[in-house]
Amino acid sequence: MKLIKKIIISVLVLVLIFTLTDIPAISNPVVTQAATIKLDKTKLELVVGKTSSLHVLGIKKTATVKWSSSDKKTATVSTKGKVKAVAVGTAKITASVSGKKLTCTVTVKKPANPSLNDAPFDAQEVQVGNIDFVIPSDWTLTYNLTTGGIKASLKPNDTTNPSSIVITIFPQKTVPDYNYIKKHYTSLYTKDYFDTSYTESLGAGTYELTGLTQSDLTVSLGKVLKTEYTLTIKGVPLIQQIYDFIIESYCIEIDSNNVIGTDLSTIIEYTINSLIIEK
Repeated sequence: MKLIKKIIISVLVLVLIFTLTDIPAISNPVVTQAATIKLDKTKLELVVGKTSSLHVLGIKKTATVKWSSSDKKTATVSTKGKVKAVAVGTAKITASVSGKKLTCTVTVKKPANPSLNDAPFDAQEVQVGNIDFVIPSDWTLTYNLTTGGIKASLKPNDTTNPSSIVITIFPQKTVPDYNYIKKHYTSLYTKDYFDTSYTESLGAGTYELTGLTQSDLTVSLGKVLKTEYTLTIKGVPLIQQIYDFIIESYCIEIDSNNVIGTDLSTIIEYTINSLIIEK
């Protein structure tokens, strides 16, 4: 009898063991935490006239975001979060979404070169040595030291436009006045001078040089001698300009190379007006 009871108990234990192994395990419940809603920037520095975009992270694309500025005289913001620096100061840009208010502190600073914002083209500020000036933002500046000075080259990023501007800077121990510059380059840049140069580089009879003029140009730093002429190659007229002037202890010459006939005078003359010597 005892033997039968032991057998029955053993069988029940085995049944229980096999039954328990067939019960699927209950995993720990996964708690999904909502994505944190935040701005991609909480601080932003801009110079007057520049823009930057803010974005709200952690929201659905369909979510509605309302943007506002605490001081529109300092910085404005569009319905899509594009911030524009208006005047020097500080403003808070707020994004209201999903019951939350997210803020970014925008500090607006004065640009180093005041000519940056008034340019007749989309501009950037560049520097050669201690000379600061403004050029188009879609042009690239390169420069190297030459005997007695610096030669800088400005070229469009658009490789289909081979035009260029060359700036040559000569530091002077004894600075000549403008009248000396004018007398020197008026006597140097004659039709014979250019004919000799172009005959050597292009060949005689391959071009026509006309309309050579020289005039005083008044700019923010004083007087500039502007030499201008038209070089016609294969029926294409190219307006060429050379600018010679003095700024503090530097003699500067700027040459345009209008390979495809684009008049570069607007760019050059604005660049000259933007020149600043950093102390």
